[in-house]
Order: sequence, then structure tokens, then C-alpha cells
Amino acid sequence: MSATTSALSQCHALVVAHGDQHINMMLRLCRSVGFGEAADLAVAGFDRVDARRVLYTLVHYDMGDEAKEKLVSALRRSERTEISFAPIVLFVPDIPYEQMLTYIAMGFDDVVCLPEKNDVLSARLEQQLNSEHIYIETPIYVGPDRRRMDVPSPIRPQRTGTGDYTRILLRRVPGEGIAVVSRQLHIRGRAVDG
Repeated sequence: MSATTSALSQCHALVVAHGDQHINMMLRLCRSVGFGEAADLAVAGFDRVDARRVLYTLVHYDMGDEAKEKLVSALRRSERTEISFAPIVLFVPDIPYEQMLTYIAMGFDDVVCLPEKNDVLSARLEQQLNSEHIYIETPIYVGPDRRRMDVPSPIRPQRTGTGDYTRILLRRVPGEGIAVVSRQLHIRGRAVDG
């Protein structure tokens, strides 16, 4: 068993898709990349989520964009750290880069194009583990720092960093769970020590 498979084997995946065919495809994908547990979110819910196992929510592209946005927003606004800061990954067919940026802007941690080799998928999913990730919290958004994917363009007024926001540094470790390493409040773009 590789280290990649080993790390994912200590994680839990909940899949979101429409129809048995897509649900079963996503569950097979979970088994093939080495997740320790995988279930359909609509059936399993969050009741049995173990805070020590990193939870992944894996979303199939067949959901409408409005439903994707509502799902991500609901998960990010959860009061449970193991849900709100858990990786949310969208699986799509080959799509234009601009469409991928739209999904990143919604708050997905990653957007993965299928088909892909299992070892590549495992490595890609494992990038969410054992390293620090920056999240941003504003009144209308909680999720990964979207600026990591920005392409050079005119400055968007809502993303200048001059508004009030909280910068959250977190770490996801299988067997330990998700830890908030630090929270830093920024008022009018300046860090407030506290």
C-alpha cells in the first residue's frame, strides 16, 4: 500500500451525485483511490462523521450550478469544524479553465477533470492533507483563498483585500482531524493583532 493510499485510508468520503449510476461511479472512484470509508451523503448524512478522520465531500458535476453553490455554502457555514473546513472537491469532464475558476470561486477546494489515473487522483486528493491551507471568511464567503487561482486581470473591487475579513490557517491530518492553526482578523485590509 502506498503512502498516498495509506493517508486516504484514514479519511472518510461522502459523495453527492444525482442518480444511481453517478452515485455508484463516485463510490467506485472512492474505493479505487483508497478512501477508508465512502457513502452517499443523501443516505449517510453527517451523523457518523468522526472528527479525527478527515472528511471529504466529493461532488459530481451533474448537479446544477445553483445547487453546487448552495451545497458549498451550507457546508462552509456548518458549526462543526470537521465539516466547515473539510475539503470539497468537484469532479468534472474536461471543461474550459474559466469554468474551473467559477467553481473555485464558489468555494471548492479543488476541481478535478475526469477521466484520470487512480494514482494521479490519489495524489491530487492527498494534497488536501498534512499541509497548511489558507481560508478566508467574509460575511458572504467562507472557503479557500480564491486568489490562489486568479489570472491577471483588472482588479475586482470585492477582492482587493481592503474589506474586513478573517484569514484562517488550517491543517488537516488523518487520524487527528482538522485543526485551526490561527485566525487573523483583517480590518480594511490590515491585520489586527489580538
